Amino acid sequence: HVGLPSMMIQIMESVTFALFNNVLSAFESLAIAAAGIGIRVIDLAFMPIFGVSGGLLPIVGFNFGAHLWNRLWRAVRLASGGLASFMLIVLTLLEIFTPNIVGIFSHDPELIAIAVPAMRIMLAMLFLTGPSILFITTFQGLSKGREALVLSLVRQLVFFVPLLVLLPRILGIYGIWLSWMISEILSFFVSGLWLFREYKLQQR
Repeated sequence: HVGLPSMMIQIMESVTFALFNNVLSAFESLAIAAAGIGIRVIDLAFMPIFGVSGGLLPIVGFNFGAHLWNRLWRAVRLASGGLASFMLIVLTLLEIFTPNIVGIFSHDPELIAIAVPAMRIMLAMLFLTGPSILFITTFQGLSKGREALVLSLVRQLVFFVPLLVLLPRILGIYGIWLSWMISEILSFFVSGLWLFREYKLQQR
């Protein structure tokens, strides 16, 4: 129940990353470099998310096995709310100091001009991404691997891939950055509503 969704998530991330690079290749090399900088920063920003996710999973699993529903949902609420608040602080700092962060990687004015707005847009929904991943983690802890897998598919393929293919045709390079941001918003609401439905079912 836990291993398969985790494995599939890793596979999907590799597939979508390959597609992301393929779409970027249609633009100038500076766009690829700008995306590389943004992804490196995002990888660092995701470390607290994965840390909280890894800590929440056994808590949900234990309380699920012990039928301690109040403790289970309280843990999910605290973890999601706390992570969202922390990531909002991180996001604010990253948005303010984006030019300085990009400057660590390159001093090329043309690259900075592309990388700064790219990173700001890609990071804009970071405070929603954390809870969204925790919602999927909760389903894993509830031994609902199928639901976790579907939500992962929705996040990576159903939303991100179509947006990544469509938006650059309309908005150019900004469509690439916006596809990242919009897919995170949609994923948050879908996974959140699905988990809320699960919560209501548990209350019956």
